Amino acid sequence: MLLMCHVSLAAIVIGILCYYVIFVESMTDKLRHGLHLGGWMSVLYYTCLKGQTTIEESTAIAEITLRIAWYRAPPKVKKYLILMIMRAQKPLVLRTALGTDISLQTYLKIMKSGYSYFTLLICMVK
Repeated sequence: MLLMCHVSLAAIVIGILCYYVIFVESMTDKLRHGLHLGGWMSVLYYTCLKGQTTIEESTAIAEITLRIAWYRAPPKVKKYLILMIMRAQKPLVLRTALGTDISLQTYLKIMKSGYSYFTLLICMVK
């Protein structure tokens, strides 16, 4: 549930923080908001990177399993290896409660949305 809130609100928060970094007068506030923005972006990046790594590693399981001589294994092991290969054909994807995949593509979409919110704020204020 917490991950869903974090991913859902990230674009809005990033847009608002970008606005504050640019348009706040005080240098101390600019630094504070800039560090806050950096924190949001890095936590979101590492979360999405972990999701991307999970996708890539789960896909690699089938390739690695196919490289070993599974056809020479005992029947019981052969059965398990075939099940592993079949299961690894579809990548394991981390998802939020709303069904959003967590990957680097999601990070890019959130950053684009954050920029859109930022430009919307600029247009509304002027």
